[in-house]
Amino acid sequence: MPDAEGAPATPVLPVEPAPVLAVYRPPVPVQQPLGLLLRSLSGIETGMFGGVVTLVWLLTTGWLLDTPGWVIPNLMAAPFHGPRSLTADFSFVTLSGIALHLLQCGLAAMAFAWWASPAWPAGRSVALGLMLSLVAHGLMEAYLLNRWNPDLLAYAPPFVLWTGGVLFGIILGCTPWRLRSIRRDFLLD
Repeated sequence: MPDAEGAPATPVLPVEPAPVLAVYRPPVPVQQPLGLLLRSLSGIETGMFGGVVTLVWLLTTGWLLDTPGWVIPNLMAAPFHGPRSLTADFSFVTLSGIALHLLQCGLAAMAFAWWASPAWPAGRSVALGLMLSLVAHGLMEAYLLNRWNPDLLAYAPPFVLWTGGVLFGIILGCTPWRLRSIRRDFLLD
């Protein structure tokens, strides 16, 4: 239809409302409990790291005391190899002692990871790790080593062994930090 002035009218189309853009909001993450498997793996990882650090300490102090560094790992294997472990040579006995040490450290840290809470502050976790490590070291020295491995007590300097226990306890105290890291990285917290 023409306008009042005679120009053809443009058709008026119905105006549609502008589409409302939906804002994507990711779901709020639910704090998932750490399963036993993740706690075990975290503990084993922490224990292996602590075991390697204490082995480096034992090897270094062995050389500082003017003996081969692998004397103490040899002595750790005495329950399995008997008199062959009373040597200063690097051999299969040394590897057995290292393997036994790493196994003990991994199992101890795994047990600690089952008990530890990711919410523990750093000071509390390191203090508990130190306390548990030193208590376990004292009990092991008092009851197990006297019966199963008296050679380790006879030939290894106590200062070296106790300092290794302190180092392991400090690293054991890092387990709650590792649990928080696993929760953050793998459970999308």
